[in-house]
Amino acid sequence: MCGQCTRHNMNCDYAVGELVYRGSPSSNQPESNRGQSAQDDGHTYISSFLFDFQIPKRKHSRRFKMHPPYGMLGQGFSSALANYPFEFSALDMELFHNYLSSTSLTLADDEAGRQLLQTRLPELGFSFNYVLRLLLAFSGFHIAHLRERCPQQNSSATEPYVERAERHVAIALRQIIPSVTELNPDTYHALYAASSFMCFCTLARGPQPGDYLAFSSTGQAECLTLLHGVRSILQMPERMSTQAETGPKSRPSAESTTAHSEVQVPPFSEDHVATAAEYLIPLSQVRQLVLNELQQSDPRHASYCKVYEDLVSVFQSLRSQKHYLPRGARVPYIFGWLFRLPGLFVADLHKQQPLSLVLFAFFVVLLKDISGYWFMKGWPEHIMAGIYHHLDEKHRPWIQWPKEEIM
Repeated sequence: MCGQCTRHNMNCDYAVGELVYRGSPSSNQPESNRGQSAQDDGHTYISSFLFDFQIPKRKHSRRFKMHPPYGMLGQGFSSALANYPFEFSALDMELFHNYLSSTSLTLADDEAGRQLLQTRLPELGFSFNYVLRLLLAFSGFHIAHLRERCPQQNSSATEPYVERAERHVAIALRQIIPSVTELNPDTYHALYAASSFMCFCTLARGPQPGDYLAFSSTGQAECLTLLHGVRSILQMPERMSTQAETGPKSRPSAESTTAHSEVQVPPFSEDHVATAAEYLIPLSQVRQLVLNELQQSDPRHASYCKVYEDLVSVFQSLRSQKHYLPRGARVPYIFGWLFRLPGLFVADLHKQQPLSLVLFAFFVVLLKDISGYWFMKGWPEHIMAGIYHHLDEKHRPWIQWPKEEIM
């Protein structure tokens, strides 16, 4: 028995074999002295430098259980990781560290959001390389944004991060395209997360010349196209989402998500009549403009009326609750309007049709409510300037109120 077990009057769990001391510094010491020294404090000392040392073996082996999420996690992405060589640099490690410690916290409003952004999305990225790259890209844009705010930093301090972020976005996009054509329950959540972060990265780049979120001087707008790509993914059959094993397990179904994105208008409180008048009067005037320019026989009439009614609903939902609705809770309402735009209206935005731009100008006022997010900085002003530039003289007076709210 070992000294500890003797001291505590316990059955020894170790089978300690005979130790042969050969060539040790104490080999010339008399046996009696060595025994006395070893038992002075009731312990048996085994030195690691002794020759013929054997590790004590337990009589009974212990079984260690690997509990979720780690047990499932290893099974989930080990094969996927094996297919990818390590392509990341020290700069990428900095991006990943910044994402976990800082960038993710700029999106999370509660503990559930933090768990999703800091744990589950990175886990998903270990299985799907394009998700990981988009997280790194978003972090790179975040670091560049922070450095731009430092007066002592010059433009060269941000260039490596922006270049690396753009590279990750480009590679991720090349990886996503073939995955979309092979959409299945195993890739569902990854593509949903990737599409969402492609939108975030578009915003995080900051306002770009000619790009106005829902329309562009060159045709289609990247962010709106991506949002409608997310909608296509959400509209997959219910069985595909329920069978998916990878990714957020609490994700609602396509039908429930669509229903949730359709804004539920709360009862309008009399306490907010003054606030309501600020937007209801100009919005009611725009309604008359829609009715005047689009007769009921026009195929676009129904679509434009639906867009207008949805816009009023979002205004009522947000402005009647503005003082107590958290910033993060406003995001689904606001981007939900873009998300639900019908195809005819989107096509008119791409063509820069005046009536569609007027309605879009009122939507931009809502973006001001979430301009506190670092990746939304400058977007409302940039978009409003683009709308004004592309509108004809006849329709510019119709955006006077939105323009005053933004500029």
